Amino acid sequence: MNFNINRNILSNNRYGILLCSKHIPQFDQGMPENTTSLRWTIERNIFSGNHKAIRIAADQDHGIKPLPARGELGYPAPKPANHVIRNNVFEKNVHAFEQIDILDTRIDSNELRNNYYE
Repeated sequence: MNFNINRNILSNNRYGILLCSKHIPQFDQGMPENTTSLRWTIERNIFSGNHKAIRIAADQDHGIKPLPARGELGYPAPKPANHVIRNNVFEKNVHAFEQIDILDTRIDSNELRNNYYE
C-alpha cells in the first residue's frame, strides 16, 4: 500500500516487478490493508531483458499462476488497484506489461523499445 519504486534498473529477470493478490483469511482480521497491492507508483525505471517487465494479477498462487475460480479457500482475493506506471523505459523484454483482473491502474508516458509483445 502506497509503495514507490523509482530510479531502478530491472534487467534479465523472469519478472521485473510482480504484484499479485491471494486471499489469506488471517490477513482480513490482522492486516486488512495488506490483502492486495494498492496504490503502487512505478516510475523512472529501466526494464530490460525481462520475460515480463511488470505483471499485476489477482487471485494468484505465488503471483505466477491462477488460483481456482473462487480463490484458494473459496473466496476471491481483492483485486490489485490504483497503481500508476509512468515515465519508465521498457526495452527488449518479452512482455512489457501483463495485467489480470485489476482495477484502476494508470499507464502513461512510458517508452517502449523493441519488446516482443507490448
